[in-house]
Amino acid sequence: KANYGATVDLQFNHIASLVDLKVKKHADLGNATVAITSIALSNIDNTGTFTVSDAYTSTPPVTTWSATASTGAYSNTSGVTSVTLPSDVGTTGDFLINNLVAMPQTFRTSGAAIQLVTIEYTIEDEDGNVSTYAPDPFQLALFDIVDDTDNDDTKVGGWEVGKHYTFYITINSNKIVFTGAITD
Repeated sequence: KANYGATVDLQFNHIASLVDLKVKKHADLGNATVAITSIALSNIDNTGTFTVSDAYTSTPPVTTWSATASTGAYSNTSGVTSVTLPSDVGTTGDFLINNLVAMPQTFRTSGAAIQLVTIEYTIEDEDGNVSTYAPDPFQLALFDIVDDTDNDDTKVGGWEVGKHYTFYITINSNKIVFTGAITD
């Protein structure tokens, strides 16, 4: 209880998850420029039932989400064309999807409705040569939980209530080197 003129503290618990998707350029691309042409999240659970199981007697209340449909998709193909990654992009990355409010969900690792991210981009080298890339969709369940170079094997299992998630996609050159040998 507060007196007149005193601050009243209110606790706010969000029932959704907040998702950001960033892209950054690996150092091995040097001065090449990467231009993202499209990004899409697919099979995102977008319909469900939110249940409070303790009649708000706990702080925070005991709640659950149960998905009833996973047909949701979020894509950014028009505004993302201006996102370019010059040589000075650093390690923080640029936003591709910013502040997407999503239903909390567990990521599926099998079946037809696996949550996926699909990205298309071009790489322009220092000589002006442009290559277009559309790699296979990547499962959200396969993102490492820590953005590091140690290849942490702990994966993101899903989106939990009231948490903010930032996913990083690092684009590198994956150079193909051919060697040859001549024998009799």
